[in-house]
Amino acid sequence: MMLLWSFSSPAQNIQNISFMPAFPGPLDSVKVIVDLVFTSGSCELQFENHSLSNDSIRINVFHCPGALTVICNTSDTINLGLLAPGTYSTEVIVHTSSWSAPDPCSDVNPTDSGDIQITVLPGSGINENSRLESFIYFDAGTKEIVLSGKQMADGQLLLVNSLGQICLKKEIEASTRISISDLSEGVYLYQLKSKSEKVITGKLVLSY
Repeated sequence: MMLLWSFSSPAQNIQNISFMPAFPGPLDSVKVIVDLVFTSGSCELQFENHSLSNDSIRINVFHCPGALTVICNTSDTINLGLLAPGTYSTEVIVHTSSWSAPDPCSDVNPTDSGDIQITVLPGSGINENSRLESFIYFDAGTKEIVLSGKQMADGQLLLVNSLGQICLKKEIEASTRISISDLSEGVYLYQLKSKSEKVITGKLVLSY
């Protein structure tokens, strides 16, 4: 199953910005998908470039919509490759030019921009087929996350929401109860890392 996290923009050309996989790890190739609309066509991507500076990513996409008067929808896919663990502020800038003569597609100007945050998790990212359910569950009565399992002694719990934001980062013992009453209901992704660097991942549903 393919997962996407997206950020909608009310801007002129950009309709939506998303990235995949939804919870990447340092071994995952990260791709940004930009959904665009133009008032003429054809409107396919001419070329793109991107740069990384510390925790900031800048993506430039270039389009030269044709002379046909039509609503033209297109999607650009930008492969960022492997990223180190961390949260990246990612800006997408759309550049367009005119199809008209005498020099078509030469007068390039920025016409729209949007941004999204990409969080790369430590370890190997989220694996939906993991065996984490044996070690963690949510106690709705006490509003606590309950963890058990000797292999998790002196480990760490990471809890991530549907926006890719890290909501909880806590050192754990073999048996631990963690109060999370300040977190909203919903589906969270979590990662358990043991002292021996073993990583177990999965989903946790919080329902009060």
